[in-house]
Amino acid sequence: MVKIGNININPTKIVCLGRNYLDHIRETNARISTEPIFFVKTLNTLITDNEPIIYPKILYESEKYNRVDHEVELAFIIFQTCKNVSAEVAFDYIQGYTIFLDLTARTMQKNDRNINLPWYRSKNFDTFGPIGPTI
Repeated sequence: MVKIGNININPTKIVCLGRNYLDHIRETNARISTEPIFFVKTLNTLITDNEPIIYPKILYESEKYNRVDHEVELAFIIFQTCKNVSAEVAFDYIQGYTIFLDLTARTMQKNDRNINLPWYRSKNFDTFGPIGPTI
């Protein structure tokens, strides 16, 4: 259970859309994909307003992995299970919107990407998903 403002939510997953900002794609020398790039952040990343972001030891004690970047995202809070929903009724499942901060251990991500590993490790440290303060 996560409390955002005065609303309690019980998230089951965090699905994110990657490479959705052209300036960031250029900045990271990534290719523009013809298909959406989805990734997940795990529930342990979620923290709310005024909770501290805690850098794990592997990041702050390592010159190899010490860079952490943030990207401000728009989060849609979907309040009931849905699947194969038509565009006409999709908004009926959205409780509201809030701010989500996608934190990434950037040098770790680059190193992992260079050896064809997914983004998972660099994005899912505890506290790497601040959300809120209101819906």
